[in-house]
Amino acid sequence: MFTSNSDLASIHGFIKEEQFVFKKELKINDIEALIEIKIPILKFNHMKEERTRIEQKYVKKYFEDITL
Repeated sequence: MFTSNSDLASIHGFIKEEQFVFKKELKINDIEALIEIKIPILKFNHMKEERTRIEQKYVKKYFEDITL
């Protein structure tokens, strides 16, 4: 995981990679759930933001599907 927020990085044990870039490695089984946020842009910006929760048992399959 990456963040540019130094306060969050400090709280959650991220390691500084470079200026404004903090990194933390996780094992896939450590992920409780993913929240996928789809924010419409350009001509679709009138549409609502969509949020999907991917539960832990589906996280590995989700990553497999988006990387193939």
